[in-house]
Amino acid sequence: MDDAAILGGLDGEPEAFAVLYRRHVGGLLEYFLDRTHGTQQSADLTAETFAAALQRADRFDPTRETARAWLYGIADRLLDRAVAGGVVEQRARRRLGLAPLRSGDRFVAELEEELVAAARFRAARRARRIALPRVPVRALIAGAAAAVLAAIAALALSGGGGGDQERASERRSVLPPAATQVVLVPTHPLARCVQPTTESLTNGAPIEGITLLRRAQAEADTIPFSPTRLPIGSFDPAATRRPAQGQLGSTVHVVPSSHVATDGDCGVHERPGACIVLDRRRFACFSSEE
Repeated sequence: MDDAAILGGLDGEPEAFAVLYRRHVGGLLEYFLDRTHGTQQSADLTAETFAAALQRADRFDPTRETARAWLYGIADRLLDRAVAGGVVEQRARRRLGLAPLRSGDRFVAELEEELVAAARFRAARRARRIALPRVPVRALIAGAAAAVLAAIAALALSGGGGGDQERASERRSVLPPAATQVVLVPTHPLARCVQPTTESLTNGAPIEGITLLRRAQAEADTIPFSPTRLPIGSFDPAATRRPAQGQLGSTVHVVPSSHVATDGDCGVHERPGACIVLDRRRFACFSSEE
């Protein structure tokens, strides 16, 4: 199997990730060692690169680049962040539950065992994932960890607090059927990214479907932290909103952007969409299609 076939077939053959790993682990270790001159840092960067590749395997597009170029693109981004921040990220390894490993004679074999186990778990989890019905949704909505998605949808579409009988009737009309089952997307800890470029989303709302932008921004809608904490490449401070202010148990901010990294990593897989920020601490990002 070539690398592209391995990445595309991990749901059915998770053990094949070991083949891709063996092909590239030596090259990546040398690549990082030449640039960091530290064996443990090189080992950590190699482990995080493969963990991130496994986690994002379904996002690999063989029509755009080779698997090797994609893998080394992940490596370059992780190296840049390690140089800038002085520490190697562990986000992908933590999400996959990989054990911390020390560099040494057993490192390559132990990392392979961890990655294959994680690939099997990933395949089993994806097989259990519920297939959601395709229901037309008029607004870009998302739930936060303990929120009921249907209630969030109704409140976000309402555009804020209050509401007369006509608005209440409209909110009820967009709720999904009672039997609908929804898998909530996990939220991520706020990151430290670069300063996004300034854009304007309020004039004409170029991101289609965000109903919240139709109402004027209130003072409480402004996010209480720097946009560099979110994985967005562009930012309009006038476009942030708090849906259904006062009606949710959590403080949820909606931050739209033309350049959203839906996988939570700074500057990766950017597209139009929005981030849902929960309680100043955690977020989840969605493309406009999602």
